[in-house]
Amino acid sequence: LAPRLQRGPQGGCMNCAVERKKQPWEKSDGAIFLLREVATIFPDKVDEFVPILAKLANMRHFSHYHYMHETVWQQVPLIAKAMGKKPFKNHLESLMPALCSACKAEHMNVSNTAITCVQELSRFIGPGIFRGRLQPDQEAALVSVGALPPQ
Repeated sequence: LAPRLQRGPQGGCMNCAVERKKQPWEKSDGAIFLLREVATIFPDKVDEFVPILAKLANMRHFSHYHYMHETVWQQVPLIAKAMGKKPFKNHLESLMPALCSACKAEHMNVSNTAITCVQELSRFIGPGIFRGRLQPDQEAALVSVGALPPQ
């Protein structure tokens, strides 16, 4: 076999001897997925964790923050649907600043995921109600990136 396909400590992609300590953002990333799963089983228990999710979405002090932001905006619509419209609407205001910022992010995966999140949340909550919860500058920002159609 080719050296990289050999079994044992020196070869093979799955037999890598390199191991590193998990970074804190990776644990938070996993917690976001866990929150989504908890939301599907115990939607009433998730309410207290959404403010923490909003804080995570605002964090930008580490080099790989865009990976975690991508996860946040992928999972928020699923968490919202599991919680239900009425409970989730209470948290929309705390998520919107980070969501608007993510829609304008330089990292294309983050901005595309955030734009998709806006569109899914708008459909879920209702376009009129969603727009009604936005500040004028937030609405203008979302329209400018194509996340919302102009009125």
